[in-house]
Amino acid sequence: ENGEGLVPLHGGCSVVAVSQIAQDPDVVASLTGILRQCGVATLQAEMLADERIARIVTPLLVTTNRGMLQLLCDERSDVGALSGAQRHELLAYFSVLSVKGGIDLE
Repeated sequence: ENGEGLVPLHGGCSVVAVSQIAQDPDVVASLTGILRQCGVATLQAEMLADERIARIVTPLLVTTNRGMLQLLCDERSDVGALSGAQRHELLAYFSVLSVKGGIDLE
């Protein structure tokens, strides 16, 4: 109903911890919305607020731009569900990273 769901811990490798990738709250919110629209699971930032929980789950999650891009390129991701504006935003995000040397796109 509200876009939230449960993912078993062993499925963490397909869950993106957006707040571990981007620090700007606007970017986090935007990427989270885009990923959810594509059908990619995201972790609520509040879950990592508890250090004990964060130590357990963080190693199981996608916490890099490269990992996020790999999930977006996965056949289970529905990038076609994105609006033109969302596609442009995603392209701009990865373009800036590429120019800044923040991700190896090979």
